[in-house]
Amino acid sequence: MSFTMSNLDEIFCSVVLPVYNGEKYLRTAVKSILTQTHKNFELIVIDNCSTDASIQIVNSFSDYRIKIIRENDCHQVSAYNKGFLEARGDYIFIFDQDDFAEPIRFAEQLKHLLNTKSDICGSFINIIDNNGLQIGKQTMPVNDDQIKKQLLYKNYTIFNSSVCIKKKVFEDIGYFKKKYFPSADYEFYLRAVSKFNFSNVPQFLYSWRIHTEQISTKHSKMVRKKTTAISLKYLSKFRSDYYCNKGNIFYYNNYLSKAFYYYSLSIMKEKCYRHASKYLTIIFFFGLPIKVFRFFKLTHSKIFLIVKQQIEFIFGDTERKVK
Repeated sequence: MSFTMSNLDEIFCSVVLPVYNGEKYLRTAVKSILTQTHKNFELIVIDNCSTDASIQIVNSFSDYRIKIIRENDCHQVSAYNKGFLEARGDYIFIFDQDDFAEPIRFAEQLKHLLNTKSDICGSFINIIDNNGLQIGKQTMPVNDDQIKKQLLYKNYTIFNSSVCIKKKVFEDIGYFKKKYFPSADYEFYLRAVSKFNFSNVPQFLYSWRIHTEQISTKHSKMVRKKTTAISLKYLSKFRSDYYCNKGNIFYYNNYLSKAFYYYSLSIMKEKCYRHASKYLTIIFFFGLPIKVFRFFKLTHSKIFLIVKQQIEFIFGDTERKVK
């Protein structure tokens, strides 16, 4: 069936929610899903070997749209893939157990997918603490061209938990791969770059909770190493500015000495003066504070965002359009 803005409510979607010992925040997550203004969906909860009260919490909601599936492999990637395989909708929303969304999230992303003819669509996000209080915001590039140019070195250019994705993408290129855990989603999106269109809704539709027990925090060093390795693997698919792109990869993964080296090579060999000079200057003058902020996971804090705005004001927004 062909969907238009006039029959948007007829679009049947699947929401994939992997759960592992998520009792602390799970009720908030499920409630924000069930109260979406777009009502035509199934909620697939993947019980990933939970030992707490998570499934009892889900069962406390009397809603025919909820479907609970047990994943015996007890691996996050397997849980995601189980949900993707079980999904009956042509559009799949990803959701994390710690987070919540604005009531209009599903409706706005579906509209955006239709308007932009995108296949993968995220949104801007709010960053919240363990009490649900906002501590920062994260904007993203909006259109396909901008996202693809930055995705090689910014793994948050499309934010996985905010994504709505057409099921045909999985059917075409496959699913998340275990060997890339805990950055399997990032590898998947880089794999999709050559075949599918990306977009982000320029609205803060999703709230991402930062706390000590989440995977990105507990395995932060592994995330950084795996993300860097994935980026370097796909570097050859980007046709030009090899050293500049390599500098970007190391800069955004906090390997600042390596970034300094490759930005220097970029200036000498690729004439990438404007972009590389900006980041060389930032590393030289602000390298230590940047590493401190990143080490203590304060890059989404209000003070960091204020400092970042001042740096961008001083140096200008000189993001180079890397091919």
